[in-house]
Amino acid sequence: MKFTAEQIAKAAKCTDAQELQALAKNEGIELTDAEAENYFLALKESANTLDRIANGEELDDEALEKVAGGKCTEFCDRNCPGRCPGRNIGIIPLGQR
Repeated sequence: MKFTAEQIAKAAKCTDAQELQALAKNEGIELTDAEAENYFLALKESANTLDRIANGEELDDEALEKVAGGKCTEFCDRNCPGRCPGRNIGIIPLGQR
């Protein structure tokens, strides 16, 4: 599933998975409860990593692997060479391999 930058920006403002699920529905995207939770967790993880970078904090090995071309999120079990289908938004939902 591909998302626009505008959709991602709106999603990043959600405070919980249910709010994200409602937002997706308004955008014409149906998400299961599990998908909404996975996307919400991944968005928050990405936001936390960006905050750490902006504050000049060092990233641990796991965070470095994610931002330097390793796994997109904890939900992804792939180390994709080149362009990962979910890397543009940092999310690969469970079940999508």
